[in-house]
Amino acid sequence: MIWLQALICFGIWITYGVIQSRRSAQIRTQFTQMSRGARSRNGAFLMLGGGALLFGCLILCYVTGGLTPNGFKVWAWLLFAICGLAFVHAQTMAMAMLVSLMYDGVTSQGDSSSDQQKSESK
Repeated sequence: MIWLQALICFGIWITYGVIQSRRSAQIRTQFTQMSRGARSRNGAFLMLGGGALLFGCLILCYVTGGLTPNGFKVWAWLLFAICGLAFVHAQTMAMAMLVSLMYDGVTSQGDSSSDQQKSESK
């Protein structure tokens, strides 16, 4: 039973991740209004916080008796599925924030590369 529950959760999470990946350009554009420091702090927090949330939810389900040897009880399974969605959302937002930092460094440079400067000076 737990494998079926896990497979359903995994399918939901992957589907949401694919939807988010198709919106990645739009999501990165939203983060350009944030400062670089805020994006780096929030990205790191979301990266670690999403994992902590998911593991915390799993521990909560176990401690409260929602995780049995045969699988999750219905309430615990729904809670775990929702926490998993929050985890996927946090990971996609974190990566968008961190990747947007990389794009800033590449696209905002006004100078040409050192290779171009060398060849132009000859």
